[in-house]
Amino acid sequence: MDEYLEGCDEEAYSEKYMRRKLIEHFGSSIIITTINCKTTVVTMRHTAESILVNFAKGHCDNPKSEKSRVIEAAAKLILEDI
Repeated sequence: MDEYLEGCDEEAYSEKYMRRKLIEHFGSSIIITTINCKTTVVTMRHTAESILVNFAKGHCDNPKSEKSRVIEAAAKLILEDI
């Protein structure tokens, strides 16, 4: 969001305004999350749900396998947001 605002003049939309407009347009189909009070991540709800459901289905007791599953789920979420 900071990069967006840097390239705009004084009439740029604020993050609060953009957040409100996204919610108005997409309603409950969108998830907007702020990470570490800095980065705002916007994700479609069905995408996040499907990744999390697939992650939960493969739960196992092997720590190495579990670590790999966590990394894979995180990578899928990151790739979807790019």
